[in-house]
Amino acid sequence: QADPYFGDGMTEEIIATLSLNRSLLVIAHNSTLRYRERSRSADLGDIAAELGVRYLLTGSVRRAGQRLRIGVELMHALSNRVIWHERYDGEDSDVFAFQARIAAAIAAAIDPQVEQAEIARVVATTRGQPTESFSAYDCVLRGLPGLYRFGSAEFDAAGALFQRATALDPDYAQAHAHLATWYNFRVGEGRSSEIGADGLAAYHHAMRAVALDPQDASVLSVAGHILAFLKKRFDEALELFDQALSRNPSCALAWARSATTLAYLGRADEALARVRNAIRLSPFDQNTFAFFTTCGTAALVAGRHAEAVAWLGKALRLNPRYNAARRLLVAALVQAGELDEARAQAQAFLATDPGFTVSGFGAWYPLQPPHLAPLLVALRRAGLPA
Repeated sequence: QADPYFGDGMTEEIIATLSLNRSLLVIAHNSTLRYRERSRSADLGDIAAELGVRYLLTGSVRRAGQRLRIGVELMHALSNRVIWHERYDGEDSDVFAFQARIAAAIAAAIDPQVEQAEIARVVATTRGQPTESFSAYDCVLRGLPGLYRFGSAEFDAAGALFQRATALDPDYAQAHAHLATWYNFRVGEGRSSEIGADGLAAYHHAMRAVALDPQDASVLSVAGHILAFLKKRFDEALELFDQALSRNPSCALAWARSATTLAYLGRADEALARVRNAIRLSPFDQNTFAFFTTCGTAALVAGRHAEAVAWLGKALRLNPRYNAARRLLVAALVQAGELDEARAQAQAFLATDPGFTVSGFGAWYPLQPPHLAPLLVALRRAGLPA
């Protein structure tokens, strides 16, 4: 039996490749993780209904040393009928070839109008093999589970693993993008003692990822978010998001992070429309806490303070470690007239970011006028240090 993270990585790559086919609506990888422990006897109709899909892809990965055996079945959920199945045997060095072959075969099984030659062209020219180094790929997969466990040993280990992946293969675009995200979180979550250096590292790795693979929608989305969040270069960020969505209209990350940028600009209704699209594409995403935080940001700039409190509270229930949500919740509570609760949340926030000051935060936070000043006033009213 292969390690669970290995199967997760295979799943993510296959979904990313399938999403390039504009005739398919593909549920994002993060929303499928909740089903990986379900037994083979699980009601496929119920799973399909929860996800809003007609077809389900199931599979298994077994590993013995360097040998791999991958089994895949494509099911029509309502009829419980196997449309297509295949088994692949080979070495772990063949993993990327497996992914391309599986994705092409599935697309052909779902959509007979798409000819094999066209599918093969899309797979070969727009996706390609992410890295020549299986060890680098392995490091990325091991790092991903800790990426959202802020303030933990797992989060620190994730950064080390992403750094190791870029050292093993300096041309591995996705490794650079994940490392950029990790540095960005260090800054945004108040977990960095060197904000300038970490912000520069986030920008460097994001731009390196784009230079290496400008066709990867997730890479473009990471770079767009970092340009907006750390550099306040909003027009360039929105251009990158447009590029990402032109390459993969099913990329939930592009919809969600472009929504965040629009919220910073005060374009609340546009932001909410985009983040709702992200949630539709990936209803059970591991990043849902960030999606809800964007909804809260949009509600806040729209002056709907009670709505902002509700969204940000949902975000924190999903990920209580997420300082970005708690920080905004403090301000939303003040503006909603719940001063006592705001002060309690402010103290909880300071316990994880004791060096926080409102003036320091205001100097770098990308929310644009006239929305930033009321936010900073609210944070001071909650008792956060000036």
